[in-house]
Amino acid sequence: MSGIRWSLGSPGPAAPLDPGLTRRELLVPYWYNVDTKSVESDETRGQDANVMGPYATEAEARQAIEHARENTERWDDEDREWDAKGATPGWDDEDQED
Repeated sequence: MSGIRWSLGSPGPAAPLDPGLTRRELLVPYWYNVDTKSVESDETRGQDANVMGPYATEAEARQAIEHARENTERWDDEDREWDAKGATPGWDDEDQED
């Protein structure tokens, strides 16, 4: 599979807040606009913008595509490992713990 996978799920536990962040950085989420390849804030983002985020800082938003690529590579590796084990799509509920 090629391309970048998108996930709407939780990225995992939140990182601890950087005590050096300004009040504005704490209150205004940032977004990476996929079409313009630029970082936008809630204040500048268009309502129909094609964005990734939100991110707590501009720096995190600038890294959005790189993080998406890293996740996609990791997920593709996991898929290949899964396929190599002869796994089939889906699962059997009997194999799941309650």
